[in-house]
Amino acid sequence: DRLSPRLHSDPRCPLVDVASASNFRFFQLQHFHLDLRLNFAVKEMSGWLVLDLVPVHPAVCTLVLDSHPSLLIHSIDCKVPEDRRDEPVSLTYRLDPFTEYGSSLSISLPPDAVKPGRLIQITVRYTTTDGPAIWWLDSELTCGQSRPLVFTQGHSVCNRSFFPCFDTRFSRLRPIRSRVWAEPCLLPCAVKKLGGSVERWLGVAEDLFGPYLWGRCDIVFLPPSFPIVAMENPCLTFIIASILESSEFLLIDVIHEIAHGWFGNAVTNATWEEMWLKYCRVLLITTEYYRVLLITTEYCRVLSKLIITAGLQ
Repeated sequence: DRLSPRLHSDPRCPLVDVASASNFRFFQLQHFHLDLRLNFAVKEMSGWLVLDLVPVHPAVCTLVLDSHPSLLIHSIDCKVPEDRRDEPVSLTYRLDPFTEYGSSLSISLPPDAVKPGRLIQITVRYTTTDGPAIWWLDSELTCGQSRPLVFTQGHSVCNRSFFPCFDTRFSRLRPIRSRVWAEPCLLPCAVKKLGGSVERWLGVAEDLFGPYLWGRCDIVFLPPSFPIVAMENPCLTFIIASILESSEFLLIDVIHEIAHGWFGNAVTNATWEEMWLKYCRVLLITTEYYRVLLITTEYCRVLSKLIITAGLQ
């Protein structure tokens, strides 16, 4: 997926994220690619990560990514696409403690390859083990109870246990589309309950708050063992499958998560220290969102539940 170049900050007023060990402000992240193989028998992922980076600072000689002790790094190499060399250059790296929820991965970059504005490709080959971002569910913990399932939940500082990264805030742009994902036994119910409503709700939100920046607005329904009710992510929202039992609460939750596309993902807290701000803002702006939707007869019957659940009395 193509990422927007707004990840770095003005060097005259550098952004500090106390939850990240990375030097994200020294690079533009142009492209991000994961190629992983899943082994359910040992609950392990292995493969590689490719980062297309453009340095924005003339003196940068080290790439620092957020990582985690649960990641086993096998090798790291670098290519400069404009050089057209066949073989990548192997890089040295060092892992250092950072906090109880992660570590720092410092990668020494080749001086002759790193120039401001010049694209470099960093490939990290690694294996995951039991990091907090990866949830392996045995078949009996799924709705269908026939196959195991795995999902990742990176909010707010756990993505680093899934792959080495700039584990901080970023944005990306793609065309608007909406799809529903679920286990086979849940999919017909999920499609029936939503019935194309997401596109309509997105349209209402755009009329109120402006263009939806994230392109895709997919929803994935996860088994009841999912540890929270829902979690918005740019392009893909996680929702617990048990909410499908109530059309009213499904509406409440989907609208709330859609609203985070503007307040929480587009306009957001600079660091995780101020995460409470995005929820306060969403609580305020969804009042108008609910009011517009509830004008129609279809939604009037859920007014009282919306007021009670959203805490808008």
